[in-house]
Amino acid sequence: MSLNILIQKWYKDNLRALPWRENKNPYSIWLSEIILQQTQVVQGLPYYEKFIKKYPEVECLANAKEEEVLKLWQGLGYYSRARNLHYAAKQIVDQYTGIFPNNYKELLNLKGVGDYTASAIASIAFGEAVPTVDGNVLRVISRVFDVDTPVDTNKGKNEIKNLMFEILDKNNPGDFNQAVMELGAKICKPKNPDCIACPIQVKCLAYDKQNFLERPVKSKKVKVESLFIDFLYLYNSKGFVLQQRDDKGIWKKLFELPSSFSKIDFFDFKHLENIRNLYSKLDNEIFYVKSVKHKLTHRNLNIRFFNCAIEEDAHVSSFKLAKTKAVPKPIEDFMAKLLTRRG
Repeated sequence: MSLNILIQKWYKDNLRALPWRENKNPYSIWLSEIILQQTQVVQGLPYYEKFIKKYPEVECLANAKEEEVLKLWQGLGYYSRARNLHYAAKQIVDQYTGIFPNNYKELLNLKGVGDYTASAIASIAFGEAVPTVDGNVLRVISRVFDVDTPVDTNKGKNEIKNLMFEILDKNNPGDFNQAVMELGAKICKPKNPDCIACPIQVKCLAYDKQNFLERPVKSKKVKVESLFIDFLYLYNSKGFVLQQRDDKGIWKKLFELPSSFSKIDFFDFKHLENIRNLYSKLDNEIFYVKSVKHKLTHRNLNIRFFNCAIEEDAHVSSFKLAKTKAVPKPIEDFMAKLLTRRG
């Protein structure tokens, strides 16, 4: 039995029931693909359901305010995905009269849609014979064909894509692409692949050579930077200071507590006193609250929270208003307990 048939037979018997698979609606498929970038299905599914409920059509998303979209996205991280999603919805409405582009080449014109996402939408929604290559596909194909070219290079990615095209079911490309991705997600995992349950084990060169844990090959090590952040919760009985970030950095345009960022650990609290003095006339004591660590792809964030009471007539955001603002995940977790107590 061919590799193609074996993979699709396994997929038919083992595919997960997911809402965006219920039809070939390009809007649903696009929304799911953007949400699931760098996010596992178990985390992404509730966000998909929230988005599809609030914005059932692309026109609804296009007409939404960016702040509302960011708030709904809160907790998923990589907020540029949400901004690009919103921008692309406007493109579809303004440039394509609300009708989704129906081919790979046109889909690439949408903001935030790259090779993988365009291929996924084109093949699944429109049946275009283009291979999709995500992290799961890179891993499966590099193992099956024992590819030793680093997959984090253009040469390696093109080699995987060409191999995928060779085995692609041209008559049913959408299901085949999803089958390979599903195989990577459920069976051909990075560290503990379930080779015994794999439907294509007999055709896997890396399994035959027992070097599957060495595939895929990567040439670059991700350089992880440590960053130290102190947040200061300045409050009175009416609310607390909440400010919007500018359009730079990892959390651009999100709301946050006044903060101080550094690449080296803080050795004193003068930076906190300076922050307090910008917002308050009172020289009240600053208290340490808690520390958390927050990991991003290229950064480890070492975060501390402090609080300090300020005068009653200081300009603050009300507790009710704060609940409507999109904030980074560490701020969301910190605020959750505060706002729960406030009701």
